[in-house]
Amino acid sequence: MRVTVTKPVQDCMARPYLYLLVFLFNSKTSVERWSSQAHRHTQSLPALMDHISLRRLSRNSLNTTCVEDNEVLKHIDEPSSEKASPITASEGIGIVEDLESSPASPVHVEKVRPSRQSYYYSAGSALLVALPFVFLAIWQACTGPITFSTHLTPHIIGGRFTQTEAKTIDFLCSAILGPLLLVALNWYWFSITKVTIVSDSSTEATPLMALVQASYTDSGSYNPRKLFTFIRTGRVKMLLFGLLVLLSAVAQTCFSNFIAYEAYDVLDAKATELSLRSLLTGLDGVTRRTPQTLPMFPPGYDFSSTQVADFVGDATSVLSNIAYQDATKHLPNDTYVGLNVTQNSLDAVDSKIDRLEGVPGYRMMVDCQATPPANLMAEDFSGSSVMINCNAGDNNNYFTASYPGQMSILTSGEDDSIYPWVGFHGWEQAYLGNMMASNWSRFVTPSSYGNITIAAFNMTRFGFSGDKTIMSAFGFACNVSRDTGSVNLTRGSDSTWTREAESWSGETSPVKLLISDWQLALNYHSPVDIGGMPGLGQPLQDTAWPGESYWGTNGITLDARINMLNYLYAVGEVERLAYETKNANASLDDGTTSYAQIVRALGSEQAYRIVYVPIILLIGLICVSVEALITFCLLVTDIKRGTASVKTWQQVGIVQLLADSIKGLRHDPVVENMYQAKGTGADKIARHYKVRYEALPGKRNVLRADSPTTEM
Repeated sequence: MRVTVTKPVQDCMARPYLYLLVFLFNSKTSVERWSSQAHRHTQSLPALMDHISLRRLSRNSLNTTCVEDNEVLKHIDEPSSEKASPITASEGIGIVEDLESSPASPVHVEKVRPSRQSYYYSAGSALLVALPFVFLAIWQACTGPITFSTHLTPHIIGGRFTQTEAKTIDFLCSAILGPLLLVALNWYWFSITKVTIVSDSSTEATPLMALVQASYTDSGSYNPRKLFTFIRTGRVKMLLFGLLVLLSAVAQTCFSNFIAYEAYDVLDAKATELSLRSLLTGLDGVTRRTPQTLPMFPPGYDFSSTQVADFVGDATSVLSNIAYQDATKHLPNDTYVGLNVTQNSLDAVDSKIDRLEGVPGYRMMVDCQATPPANLMAEDFSGSSVMINCNAGDNNNYFTASYPGQMSILTSGEDDSIYPWVGFHGWEQAYLGNMMASNWSRFVTPSSYGNITIAAFNMTRFGFSGDKTIMSAFGFACNVSRDTGSVNLTRGSDSTWTREAESWSGETSPVKLLISDWQLALNYHSPVDIGGMPGLGQPLQDTAWPGESYWGTNGITLDARINMLNYLYAVGEVERLAYETKNANASLDDGTTSYAQIVRALGSEQAYRIVYVPIILLIGLICVSVEALITFCLLVTDIKRGTASVKTWQQVGIVQLLADSIKGLRHDPVVENMYQAKGTGADKIARHYKVRYEALPGKRNVLRADSPTTEM
């Protein structure tokens, strides 16, 4: 006889088990047809004996008698005259043949305590609930507080490996250790569910499809069809089982991906010598001269037209930046730190070099004293420039400030304005002065550079009139000094050099104020105060006034520290830019003089270290804890209910479910309907066909049909 079985549909993992189930159900009818022709077809006896062996195997697994096998043997000699007829929905539905003749009278059931396995598994689940939090507490104590942000920022574990070694460690953790941990946990959790969910003998029935899915599920899954199968049952236990399956999949993903490796650079212990071009050379031809009255290029710099364009653009950019944002962030410890090597020579350092030690450097400090001018003069030079002169300071030095523009800026400006200027005493000292209309000499304002006192002067002879006949002035006399030393540099990921350790000699010398040559030549006007004072004074003060008003309860509101540090930064940057422009393409020597600065260079090699992502590990630990809590609650609930499956610790996997289905559901016509429907039709019937395990006195739980339906 030929039996045809349709090909299982690949998109449903439960179908092969359903096909096997319905095929075995219908094998009984086939045996009866075979027995009527046994005397003519003796060659069918081996197949029949195989069927008897299967029945005996089912008997042994289900604790049944061998009466049915004897009946089958009897049919070999006595052909049956009965024709197989369909069983109606009212005949023996879900009733095992062994139980049909059993008396219906109630039997006294001896009270049995839950098995020891149930207590062992309960204790293990309770431990797994708390274990992740214990691990988390130890982890935090050992590594220090960790911020579990949603960003996948890795934290360093350590190590110095080759790429192959790092990949091997990553593979061991991600593909072996992580999955092995989840294999052990899944075995534990799903061993409990095979008792508390699959063989559950509660009054609630479960669709056969969901029971089949649950019986062979032993690991996590993201399969939405599988999860929806559990959700569709509407049973709380099945919903928890679906959540367990999903969390197990999330945990496995987390434990397989929280370990990673990253590349980093390691400094080579062997240092080499490297020559860099000295910066502070090439401007020896710039000499002191009388103050200029016409905007012109300062002599002695000898810049080409390209160099002039570069320098003027960079210098005005520095002043504009100061006008909008104070320079304090560029001055650590209120000092300007520079390197006595050109930027071009630093940029030319091989990319394999990551550290330079002993780079010659210098730092500038500003020392100022608040002092009013002893006298004040303002002169107009043919409408092209204005020169402001005064004597100030302990040595009564003569300061001159030349700025481009006309006298009308001072004489016709607003009466409540303050007019800042910067005067220079040669290259050695500067005076940061301010003028304002009217007499304010009675006001004194404290500052970090001494009390700010104001002097008043009659300016009639210089063309001032009206409210500006009397002009008040105050200011600061400032000296800038230089200290030399060495700096260590480290190259960043963006190829920029960052200062690290610094060492200074402590011996200072006056700074040559090259900025004094450029106040008139730059013809600079601050973009912040349009129509304000030209020159250097305005941008140095724009960020030093905290508000719109120049006066407060304590006098002048000027932040003197910001004003002085802006000046220091401008001095340092203008000097650096002048030397950078001059030596941009200069060689290390000119045939007679060497301009090389010898430094120690340290290269690097790429190594790999192990890292982990805290947020991924945390999610995995939370999933483990919740899964343990689910299985613990399921088990404790069944222990308190005293279910038969927990008492006998009856684990039902897919094979046991198949055997129980053959024994308990073989007379149900719905199974015949599934056999006839094939394919997706059988799936549809199985989704609605509800079964449940029933606890019988002195026997294992028996699978029964619950409210079967012949048409789905």
